Amino acid sequence: MHSHEPELRKFVAPEVVFGVGSLHLAGQYGRNLGGSKALVVSDPGVVAAGWAQQVLASVEAAGLESTLFTQVTPNPRIEEITAGAMVYAEQGCDVIIAVGGGSAIDCAKCIGLLSPLSRGFEQASSWDSPAWNLESVVRQ
Repeated sequence: MHSHEPELRKFVAPEVVFGVGSLHLAGQYGRNLGGSKALVVSDPGVVAAGWAQQVLASVEAAGLESTLFTQVTPNPRIEEITAGAMVYAEQGCDVIIAVGGGSAIDCAKCIGLLSPLSRGFEQASSWDSPAWNLESVVRQ
């Protein structure tokens, strides 16, 4: 018997931590997720404000290694996301921490989608489900 109900899909929501002092908890949350090396995704403005450095210190204090990726512009482009996914793979990262606003968060989410695939945006955007259509997040 075939059901006409939509296929069940499960997505594990990322940890979203915000508020006073949250910069100092990033490393703890990365470790709680089983990470050993974090890709910290941010933008030049957040780095200039010193917030990315606070997160990097938190990551180090939690015993994790880290790599900082700051090639993020407003409305991240495919090339930026692909570059971030390459850094993630080349540096052996296993957890992603976004520091900043919507652009850094969007970029980090897309890096997270592409990283385990090792095949890039072109193949990912051709998946058959609207839930996988990255065009709503990534602007060419």
